Amino acid sequence: EINDLNDALKNIHLEKNLRQCISERLGLLNKFIASNLTPHYSKDAANELEQLMRNKSHFIDSTRISFLIEHPKFIQKLKKHGLTDNEIGYCCLYAMGFNGKEISSFMGPQHYKLSSLIRKKLGLSKHDTNLDIYIREILAQNSK
Repeated sequence: EINDLNDALKNIHLEKNLRQCISERLGLLNKFIASNLTPHYSKDAANELEQLMRNKSHFIDSTRISFLIEHPKFIQKLKKHGLTDNEIGYCCLYAMGFNGKEISSFMGPQHYKLSSLIRKKLGLSKHDTNLDIYIREILAQNSK
């Protein structure tokens, strides 16, 4: 992810807000790598992640942007189903490995309505596979 984000920053046509989002994500990733080498960065990395995750919409958007760079075919596949940027960001949480219960804990009550809407757009009934499994299958099929 770090290499792909660094490559994306080299794109001179990248919008300012995308460039800033990528830079923030890279900084956080680099701090976590450094925290494995020395305990000095561990607290800084944890604090920065906590701050990023406090603003849920910003975190979901930065996750979507990261996936857009890392897995563009995955994002395109979701867009073809008519998912909005916010819904795609939500799906990226599943793609990262979270399950519905964990996302519900993070998102709150809006999780169920959003999950239901996404399932409908993807053509899944409530009796079909779990959304997390389905999203990870889409990711696996549409990786670079």
